[in-house]
Amino acid sequence: MLNITAAWQASHAHLQPYRNHLALPQNQLHLCPECGGTGACHVVANLLPDKGEWINSVPVLYCPDCGNFLVEPAVLFGAHLGVSSAKIPVVSEVDARCWSPLPTFLNIEPTTRCNFRCWYCIGRHMEQRDIRKEDFAAVLANAPTIRTIALVGEGEPLVHPDFFEMADMAIAQGKKVVIISNGSLLNDANVKKLCESGVSYVSISIDSTDPARFARSRINGNLDDVLRNIKRLRAFRDANGYRYPKIAIKGTLFDYSEGELLDIVKLAREHGAEFFESFQPLNAKQSYVDIYPEENRGQLACLDRVTRAISRDSALAWQLLRPASEFLAEEGIEFGGPGRANGLRPNCDEQYVYALLTGDITPCCQVKQPIDSEWNLFRHPLDAIFQNPQYENMRFNLWNGIFPEYCRGCGKTPPAPLETPVLEATRISASWKVDWATREDEADLLALFARAFGHAMPLEQWRWKYAATEIYGAQVRNSTGQMVSFFGGMPRPILFFGKSDIAVQIGDVMTDSVLGRSLNRQGPFFLAASFYLERFIGPDKAYRLGFGFPSKRHNRLAEHLGLYASVGDVLEAGWSPLRPRPHLSVSVRPLAATQTDLLEPLWQKMAADCKDSILGVRDGAYIRHRFLEHPTTAYLVFLIRRRFSGRPFGLLVLRDHGETGVELLDMVGPRNRLPDLVHIARRITGSLGRQRLFAWLTKPVADNLAATHPRLVPTDVSIPTSIWGIPSEVHRIQDRWWLMGGDADFR
Repeated sequence: MLNITAAWQASHAHLQPYRNHLALPQNQLHLCPECGGTGACHVVANLLPDKGEWINSVPVLYCPDCGNFLVEPAVLFGAHLGVSSAKIPVVSEVDARCWSPLPTFLNIEPTTRCNFRCWYCIGRHMEQRDIRKEDFAAVLANAPTIRTIALVGEGEPLVHPDFFEMADMAIAQGKKVVIISNGSLLNDANVKKLCESGVSYVSISIDSTDPARFARSRINGNLDDVLRNIKRLRAFRDANGYRYPKIAIKGTLFDYSEGELLDIVKLAREHGAEFFESFQPLNAKQSYVDIYPEENRGQLACLDRVTRAISRDSALAWQLLRPASEFLAEEGIEFGGPGRANGLRPNCDEQYVYALLTGDITPCCQVKQPIDSEWNLFRHPLDAIFQNPQYENMRFNLWNGIFPEYCRGCGKTPPAPLETPVLEATRISASWKVDWATREDEADLLALFARAFGHAMPLEQWRWKYAATEIYGAQVRNSTGQMVSFFGGMPRPILFFGKSDIAVQIGDVMTDSVLGRSLNRQGPFFLAASFYLERFIGPDKAYRLGFGFPSKRHNRLAEHLGLYASVGDVLEAGWSPLRPRPHLSVSVRPLAATQTDLLEPLWQKMAADCKDSILGVRDGAYIRHRFLEHPTTAYLVFLIRRRFSGRPFGLLVLRDHGETGVELLDMVGPRNRLPDLVHIARRITGSLGRQRLFAWLTKPVADNLAATHPRLVPTDVSIPTSIWGIPSEVHRIQDRWWLMGGDADFR
């Protein structure tokens, strides 16, 4: 490998991976070719050859034992410059400052005092004090590039005696001010001052719709008072013609309130809330866990389930209230977002600055102890802090997913190592090693795909398929480290008999074709499959159920191994084309990516009609990603509207296969209109000069389209459900999946 240590040190010697950090997964630790150390890991940097242009996002191997930075010359230069190994150019410059640009959003704690005593709030265990008005003025003087200030911390901002004066100071300098409040102090006087001050946004925390459960977590709080105060703020603002503050809702959910998110949102909307910000489970970060009362720590065992419920219901909450992100975008407030990915592992790239009420900047809102005295906004300009070598090194490490001890338990840090499933672990040959496959494994995954299926998959298509998950699936490697098997899963929001949930589509199941005895309970396929299914699928796990589109032969194998049970079959429906002629009552136009919000009423009606089925979500976001943003395939996506009213009538997704015909991949609309959509699809087929329209579909779809008189023939494709290690629901879901060809990732 090419040693670039000299260039690295000359460019920024202070950027070094932490020596003491949270453990990385074993599959991300490598052997150092220079010294033989076993703890080398990759970081990312941009490299400038002495002859050439910058090459961005290059994985660089760093060894903590010898301190060297190394790159693979064949990957770095051979592929890009076509040079021989004897003429490898020298790296003259390195830039590892790959994190997001300088933020314009500052969150500073105005106080740690609060009139509530929420048991899970770390602020109740911090020194109770307020920021001084003079110190806040120093912050404003030292941070001229900041455009938005959140007066938010571990206390109630309205208890600060100088809150409105500080807000006025910031707004007078052209900065926007936003706050989070418990809502209890929104009396007539404070409501009037809030509206007159021009504070842009107030997010109010509600944990339950039940007054007793609300008070259980928000001790000293009264739900009825908070709701009256929201209504008071909205009424005064609107009656007096004020534009601000906009009112949002957020909260924390527990095992006893995990199903309340939508009810909380509806209740808040009834009282005047306009935006949905976010809900969160109990914080599992170790510094927070340490302050939880012993009697409440049992809540931590339910985190996965509560997180799953929040993820499920948040998608529907955004249909009841506008997402707060829309308000931020409209106001030009740069906050939130996942930051820049590093391509290696989960990372932290916060796009805001967080300061304690002491003025000390910390990496994020969950770190409550000062890190470095030079990072203090009372005494130092923000630009100087950003350029501080220790501050830059902190950003470098967090962006590369190398986390210090104070991050332990944060949701962005690596999870605790997942053990091999215990049910079969003792029967698996020691020659196989099972682990999770992530972005770092993409090269090996694509190589295995080519060996297993005989053709290549483009990297951009792979990333498109697995965009919704950081863990692609389970991988198995042999004793030499070669990947020999993979079992993948792509999350899919669903309606499970009318209730929101999440399933996972099993895909890219592959085992190296050269292996013998690979398809039994001692082989890598079974190990990968059982490892994934046992960890992720079940009523109390990340995904309610798994499904897929295997051939009947492969499905029988999985049934024999006790992994799957068949719950349906895929049929192929066929129709003859119709003569093209104008549609008198509707217009048929291609759907643009900017128009997907028009699908919402169609999807809501379809969802309401399909409560007897298991239906994959078909909202605007899904249609845009699945069909309009596909990296390699062009689809014909048509929005059908009533010609005179302009109201959406339905959505059609087609694919023109040339002489083979036109494939009907998906439809969105009320169930009673779907036969009409097939009729329109037949006319489009005729206008394209094709000889047939065909579709993959399951029994519920076929039954709904019976009036179109399709020619139905069986296919070689089954619909399975996963049964490994979980109670069987086969009898309940038999022939209940509403699936079409578009639900498969490969059509």
